[in-house]
Amino acid sequence: MFCTKCGESVADNAQFCSKCGEKFSQAQPSQPSQPDQAQQPVSQPQVQTQAQAADSAATVSLVCGIISVVIPIVGLVLGIVAVVYAGKVKKMGVTNGKATAGLVLGIIGLVVWGLYSIIVIPACICAASAVSAAASIPYLW
Repeated sequence: MFCTKCGESVADNAQFCSKCGEKFSQAQPSQPSQPDQAQQPVSQPQVQTQAQAADSAATVSLVCGIISVVIPIVGLVLGIVAVVYAGKVKKMGVTNGKATAGLVLGIIGLVVWGLYSIIVIPACICAASAVSAAASIPYLW
């Protein structure tokens, strides 16, 4: 017989579907080994796949956003990745808190990277040139 919810083939004496967990009543008639096309839902697996893809993209966005804030050196690349993947989730029409957090953290990561490149990198260059200049001064003793 086949599950009426997802179309999965199940044993005739099964009480639950092993794929979707649908509970079968004892009065459910056995169906032929090849079900009609109308009995199998066609769009449900595609919806599950889209939801899984959206969840995966949201997770990527969130992780990249967190890393871009914590490690400013890679903030430019990972901040862009976080924003792009959050946009993909939005285009799929899925409202996901992880994607929103990834978007916000990606933008913050880009801002932190900008501040890092404006403040820290020039300071390191100045410090390196000061050390280089100090090393070229001969000692007087």
